[in-house]
Amino acid sequence: MKASAIAGQLSPSAVTTGSGMKRLLDVHEVAAMLGCGRSYIYDLLYRGELRSIKLGRLRRVTLAEVERFIDSKLDDVVGG
Repeated sequence: MKASAIAGQLSPSAVTTGSGMKRLLDVHEVAAMLGCGRSYIYDLLYRGELRSIKLGRLRRVTLAEVERFIDSKLDDVVGG
């Protein structure tokens, strides 16, 4: 089953948060959120620093995972 077919079967609440933000983000969206390039995001995924799910050929990152990644980087700065 293609990802577009799967997404069509999901309720809007399954793919968005209560505030209307998407829960599943593509690589371009994650790069825009973090202010970096798409290839850097793929590098983070390859190294396992950023976790993703795979839907067929598509990679998706949860909003919670992006927040976890940001928090871990903040901990690195604060922790020294």
